[in-house]
Amino acid sequence: MKVCSRLRGFSLFVFLFSFLPAFAASVKVAPAGDGKERIVMENDQLRLQVNPNRGARVESFRFAPWGATEIIQNKTQQGLLVDHFWQEYWPGQFWEAKYDYQVLANGPAEISVKFSCLSQDKGIPQVAGILLEKTITLKENDRIVKVSVRLTNQSSEGKHLGYWLQNICWLGGDKQGDRYFRPGKRGISQDSSDDANPPDAGFVREPQAGWTAAIDEKSLTGLVGFMDYNDLWFLYNCTVASTIEWQYDAVAIPPGKSWQTEVSLAPVSKLESVSYASERLLVGVTFKEDKAQGRLDVTQTYLAAASPLKSVEVQVALETLLSNPEPASAPWQRIANLAFEPQTIHAALPYDTGKRAPAVIRLAFKGIAANGDAFSESAELWYPGALIANTNPTDGSPFYSIKSPRKTKTLIKPDKIVRIVKDQPQVLFLKGFLSPAYKVESAIKKLSPAVKVKEGYVYHGVFGQQLDFFPYDYDALMSYDLVILGDLSAVCLGDAAIEMLKDYCERGGNLLVLGGPFAYGNGNYAATAMDDLLPVRSQGPFDLRPAGNEVKAAFPQAIMKPDAIRALRPEYLHQVRAKPDAKALMTCDASPLLVVWKYGGGNVCCVTGTPLGKYNFCDTQPWQEVLAYVLKDFGLNR
Repeated sequence: MKVCSRLRGFSLFVFLFSFLPAFAASVKVAPAGDGKERIVMENDQLRLQVNPNRGARVESFRFAPWGATEIIQNKTQQGLLVDHFWQEYWPGQFWEAKYDYQVLANGPAEISVKFSCLSQDKGIPQVAGILLEKTITLKENDRIVKVSVRLTNQSSEGKHLGYWLQNICWLGGDKQGDRYFRPGKRGISQDSSDDANPPDAGFVREPQAGWTAAIDEKSLTGLVGFMDYNDLWFLYNCTVASTIEWQYDAVAIPPGKSWQTEVSLAPVSKLESVSYASERLLVGVTFKEDKAQGRLDVTQTYLAAASPLKSVEVQVALETLLSNPEPASAPWQRIANLAFEPQTIHAALPYDTGKRAPAVIRLAFKGIAANGDAFSESAELWYPGALIANTNPTDGSPFYSIKSPRKTKTLIKPDKIVRIVKDQPQVLFLKGFLSPAYKVESAIKKLSPAVKVKEGYVYHGVFGQQLDFFPYDYDALMSYDLVILGDLSAVCLGDAAIEMLKDYCERGGNLLVLGGPFAYGNGNYAATAMDDLLPVRSQGPFDLRPAGNEVKAAFPQAIMKPDAIRALRPEYLHQVRAKPDAKALMTCDASPLLVVWKYGGGNVCCVTGTPLGKYNFCDTQPWQEVLAYVLKDFGLNR
């Protein structure tokens, strides 16, 4: 009996010990009920179960402070770290794809597993041949899941695609009461899982920072996602499906090259809302007007995001908008030993509670991390006052735009970029709204009947203006003798295409830019690298104006007789300014009408007159003669 008692005691010890947290991080490969293997990654705070047979998505997620709560209740329809390309319709090819996996590190200080899958042509060739590698890392005693995503082009041609990361879960273990927080230029956008029709359909199309968060208002448990702001395009929540997701800007990847981004997921508890987030600091802010004192009380709740902080100092300032009081600021306040229990501080700022004007609240943070490193951060928040939203009812614009950090991007390029000249002239014509009215194609065909013209068209999709074709393969782009932009916006082209056009012109390519309501000022050229590439500078967003009466030309008289020049007067032209090194071949009352210059080894020509109004100068024979002169200079008459 004594032996049996000892065995029962030993069995009980083993049973209890098996439920104690494992302080050393570890990876296990274990079969599930369906007979297929799962990858279990855990440390003392987190336990993730990843299914490599169904998109390498996290199908179970546990966080020690949440207790027994499981946020993924339906493994078939939910999961974290779900991969997509946004060019594909949801759910896309990775949703059910089988991933290979490799354990890179197995504790005790760090565990890391790389999951990989090669994309196929499922009707969208542009996304085929991309090796997607997703590496998930946990460190001992860490509360944050680190994820590295790498896309490598294993095909023989350049690709242009956008990565999309999706998380589908029920915080607190059920669907009700999940609230979503996203930083946008108009302030913190908030939606709820109980809202079937959220504002802006759940999108924040101008993110102000690289984070997004969700909090369950019942259990005060939540999840914060961090991503690289430089590549971020949209933040999004599908409230009816309880998703936390974001899309990245499309990226051009040459053959053999890779694009990589870093992502983090931070589970939190005891926080009611998220007004600011970084991988150091989580902040929830609420406001209350004190009419008796004539002030605005700003209550701030702070948590450490990943590791405890030795100290944080905070200053809150207020600037009232639509009125003229002096900005006000509260004294600096100090929080010592900030960890994972919320600490709350208050600031009181003078505020006219009668007028209740909107205001911007600025928070400045400086502190000392656990390792002794100093840091400083800042945030801007919108306070609506008597307004319902940060939207001017007259034109829909924001009363105030939160300042966004400047993005830094580097185009991925092949090791060698060279021009390719083919036997027959090659032209790429990217067509927007007014491009047919310029009658460029007839001039091209007359000058060079053997020319080959490849066309791309603007269309308006779910993600705004886009081109249905652009040669993101450098060899393909470098084979064109001329690229024509026909009334296109910079947004439609995108950063990658604009950078590639700069490389193209530097190496001897020729560019013809036509005007219209979506070009130059309204096309937002001045805010992009187009401003460097073109021989003119846009002067403002609304730059189409009635043209003057006197047209002058700098062509040889054999090309253009004086009487013919008068027929080239447009009714409207873009108000631009020619750069010092540019040559204005045509002007209208001294305003640039046709401007050229050399960019590297190539030529760039800008047409700022537009075929708008009752009279279209592009219908005339003199305009065909102008085009012939320019196109010959581009070498199309070979």
